[in-house]
Amino acid sequence: MEMVVLENEPEVLMENISNKGNRDTSAAPGLKLYRCVAVSFGLLCIIQVALNISLRLSLERDNLRKLNSDYEAGTKNLTEERDELKGKLNDYISGNEAKIKTLTGERDELKRRLDVLISGNEGKIKTLTGERDELKRRLDVLISGHGAEIKTLTGERGELRRRLDESQSQQNALIRERDELKRTLNDFDQLFQKGWEYFHSSFYYISSTEKTWQESRDDCVSRGANLMIIDSQEEQDFTRRFPKRMWIGLTDRAQEGTWRWVDGTLLQRSYWYSGEPNDEWGEEDCAEINYKDVENSWNDMPCDRQIHWICEKKMAP
Repeated sequence: MEMVVLENEPEVLMENISNKGNRDTSAAPGLKLYRCVAVSFGLLCIIQVALNISLRLSLERDNLRKLNSDYEAGTKNLTEERDELKGKLNDYISGNEAKIKTLTGERDELKRRLDVLISGNEGKIKTLTGERDELKRRLDVLISGHGAEIKTLTGERGELRRRLDESQSQQNALIRERDELKRTLNDFDQLFQKGWEYFHSSFYYISSTEKTWQESRDDCVSRGANLMIIDSQEEQDFTRRFPKRMWIGLTDRAQEGTWRWVDGTLLQRSYWYSGEPNDEWGEEDCAEINYKDVENSWNDMPCDRQIHWICEKKMAP
């Protein structure tokens, strides 16, 4: 309907213009030109609208043709694939028809033999089922009649298991203790063979050569020990057995006048000889055992002097 209106509009315009021209033959030439331009512009708009509609219809027609072509191609491919699968299925069935028939026959034969076996052993199955039920009944009676006894036996079993575990733990502890004693005995034997002497849970090594205090300590450390620490009257008396001047693990090199053992502990009880320590020869920062005839036998000496030394290796009690 809109197209009809558009197509008739130029004629109406022309008719109006003609009528108006007839009515007003005296109009100015400019007005006639304006009317012609208006009519031309209206015709151009009509032509543009018609072209747009025509192009849109053409594009939609091409799209429909493309969709139709794709659909036909897809349908053809699916049809071909379906026909190919049907052919393969038919070939498989025809090639395995004998096997399928054989398997079907074997299945039927097995079902038949099973039915025969069941029908021929119904009596035995019934008897076995009855015997099973009877045994279950007798077992229930036995359990109910001996519940207290079973409970007691269960408790005794738990106690025996607990005692067994304790015995096993004790045995393991004894084994560990035995192994530790073996290791200790082996260590004792090796130290005795190397000339060490045992006294009050410690081994002592008395050198046969002479070194400075630091060299003596380094030697003790290399043997798994250190210079001797004297912390009892018994150890002090023990040192008097050896007629040698010997370094012990006591020094005030870190702080003058503050004597410490090699393990870092402060000196508590001392056995200095009368008048010692006195720095008689300058810096006498290391202690030795010197005066064997008296109980208080310690003396301070310069650490770079070379004398014998005594190492101490504490053993586990």
